[in-house]
Amino acid sequence: MELIKIKTIVEDGALASIGCKVGDLIISIGGQRVDGSNIGQIRKDQEHLKTVPIIYFDGSSFVNADVSADRPLGVGIVGLNKQEVDRLLGSIVLTTEHSSNLNIKKRLDVITAECVFGLNIFKDLMNSVRDIVGGRSATVQHTLQDARRVVMTELKKEAFLMGANAVVAIDLDYSEFTGGAKSMLFVVASGTAVTLSEAQ
Repeated sequence: MELIKIKTIVEDGALASIGCKVGDLIISIGGQRVDGSNIGQIRKDQEHLKTVPIIYFDGSSFVNADVSADRPLGVGIVGLNKQEVDRLLGSIVLTTEHSSNLNIKKRLDVITAECVFGLNIFKDLMNSVRDIVGGRSATVQHTLQDARRVVMTELKKEAFLMGANAVVAIDLDYSEFTGGAKSMLFVVASGTAVTLSEAQ
C-alpha cells in the first residue's frame, strides 16, 4: 500500500475548494483508499454520484469533506519516499505488550499487514546445502529480516490510516510455501490499533 501526497494543485479544482494544499496526503475518495494507481478508476466508478466524501491528512489531522463528483480533482500526485514514510510513521508505537503500562485512550480495531517474499533458486540451493552441512544461512536470515521490516512498516501504515498512534499485542507469523521449484515466504503481522493519551 502506497501513501500518496499532492504534488501540484489547481486553484479551481475540487480538492483546492475544500482546503487541500501541496504536501497533503489523500487517504480515501468515496470510501475507497487511494494508493496512486487507482485514483482514476475510483473517480470513474463514482461519476453517477452528486457528491463524493474525501478524507485527507493535512500534516496534523485527518479532514473529512465532500466534493462534487463531476468536478475534476485538479491535483498531481506522487508517492511518499522512504524517508517521508519513516518520518510520518516514526511516532507510532509498536509493542507486543497488551497494555500493561500504556495509557490507552481508545481501542480502534484489529489490523493486519501481509507481505510475500520470494526465495530465489540460489537461496534455496544454499539453504539446502546448509541443511546438510549445518550452519547459518545469511541469505535466508536477511530475507526474514527484510520481510519483518516491511510487514511492520505496513502495519504502521494501517494504524496511521485509522488515526491510531500505537499498535499493541502484535503477533508475527511466518509461513513458507513451496512448489514448482519455488519458495515463497509469507509473513503476517496483526495487532490492535489504539490511541494513547497525550500524557503517554
